[in-house]
This record gives sequence, C-alpha cells and structure tokens, in this order.
Amino acid sequence: MSATMFTFPYEHPGRWYKGCVHCHSTRSDGGLSPGEVAEFYRSRGYGFFALTDHGGLTPTDEFSTRKFLCLPAEELSNPHLVALGIQRPIRDQLRFQGQINAVRRQGGLPILSHPAWMGLRVQDIARHRGLLGVEIYNFICETLNGKGHALNIWDELLDRGHRLWGFAVDDAHLSEHHPGGNAGWIMVRAPQLTQEAILRSIADGCFYSSNGPTIKDVEVAHDGPAIDLSIRCSPCRSITFIGAAYFGRRYVHAKGGLLTKATHRLRPDMRYCRIECRAPEGTMAWTNPVFLE
Repeated sequence: MSATMFTFPYEHPGRWYKGCVHCHSTRSDGGLSPGEVAEFYRSRGYGFFALTDHGGLTPTDEFSTRKFLCLPAEELSNPHLVALGIQRPIRDQLRFQGQINAVRRQGGLPILSHPAWMGLRVQDIARHRGLLGVEIYNFICETLNGKGHALNIWDELLDRGHRLWGFAVDDAHLSEHHPGGNAGWIMVRAPQLTQEAILRSIADGCFYSSNGPTIKDVEVAHDGPAIDLSIRCSPCRSITFIGAAYFGRRYVHAKGGLLTKATHRLRPDMRYCRIECRAPEGTMAWTNPVFLE
C-alpha cells in the first residue's frame, strides 16, 4: 500500500473534560434557572457546560469557577443550530447558511442540532458550508420519539467528503415535560480548563461523544506505509471501526467476554474511519473520524 495522508483529531495533549454543549433554562423553554442548570452539571462532575437558550445569549460567566467553565452559546432556529463560543446574540431570523456565517464571523462553532428529529435530509445539509459538526445523539429527542440518533446522516455526509465532528448532547430542559439530563455528553481533551483551550480542542475534533462508555485513548501507529488505528476503552461488548460504504469491521471477544481495546488497519479507500464502542447495557461512545486521502 502506498503512503496515505490522513487527518488525526486526537493530537492535543492534556486531560479529558466532560462537557454539555446543549441545554436550556427558564430564559427560554427550560424548567430551571440558569444558576440551577449550572449547578446540575457542576454537581455531576462536568468540567464545562454551554447554556443554549433560544432567542438570546444567556449570561453565565458568574457561574464559572476554577474547576467549572461556562461557555457562551445560544440555539438558533432555522433550522436549529447551536452557536457555541459566540460573544454577541445572533438575530434569529436568518436562514441556514446565514446562521452558519453569522456564527463563524464571531469566531464561534456552528453545530447542527438533532437533524433526524427535524426531518432534515442529507441533501438539505450537504449544500451548506461551514458547519463544524452535527448532533449524532440527542437525549431529549430520543426520549420524545426515538429520533435522537443521526448516525446514518453523519456517515452519508462523511462519505460525501464533508469533514464534520459528531456530538452527543442532553438538550436537557430539566422540566416536568422534559425531565432528565446527564445522558449525552462530550469528553474533550485539552491542556487546561479555559474557554480558549476547550473551544480549540472542540474545533479540532479532539473529543469523543458518549452516553455511557469511557474512551481512554485513541492512537495511530505506522507499519511502513500502513496505518493502524487503536482504541482503549471501558469494558464493551463490541468495538466497531466504520468507514465509507462497506469498509470497516466489528470486533467482539472470541469467548463472549468484554473488550477493552482493539486495533484496525486503515485502507485509503475507506476515506474516513470512526469508532463506536457499545457497552453491555447498550450505551455507546463514538470517536470523531480519522480522514484518509
């Protein structure tokens, strides 16, 4: 096999920080005050959270501490889009590409919210440029009507050449009609818990998504021109390497036990490779893709 060019997102040094990048307070349609939402996540071991109320930028700086970071954000509506890391509210009458452009002009990170729940088709998304990523798991949407997963949408976009990161989120409203939280998160590897470091790692894809399993590390190794992709994780029933079309492989324990690591040799015609870890109880973790050229 000839030498393969690849993009590997897990280059940042540092430690893993648990984070929520989609939730709501009483400033829009949530059930708890901004301070109560901050405490909900802080008390559950999160390193950071972003309050994404509709129709405005809810101030949260006062809830930040040395060990808990509050990121500025809001959720736009046409379609729903998380505007992460913005500094000023964005007018909520813009359309899809206009929203993306407005977020990017502020140096923010645009993340498409719950595409399956909104009924978006791949072609609806693919003609727009500038998205950072897409919600591949949304807890509230999964709870409401089983449309919280968007893995097929993500894979088709990746197969078409769109370099998008995958996000797991709560979209927690913490209300009587939408209870529950701490059920979809990202784990970001960054050198320190600052807004600049966390947003830089998210922008570069140095995070994984989960609603249960822990990923301890993702590594690449060269064997001549070949590239081996390896993962270490909490005990899982299966570890699956997924590429374009039929490329990839699912690994299971030969004797029916649990796996804590796996390695897969990448092929240039895979175009990309992402990893899914499935725990015995059915919860999952998802890496961001390695891109092959």
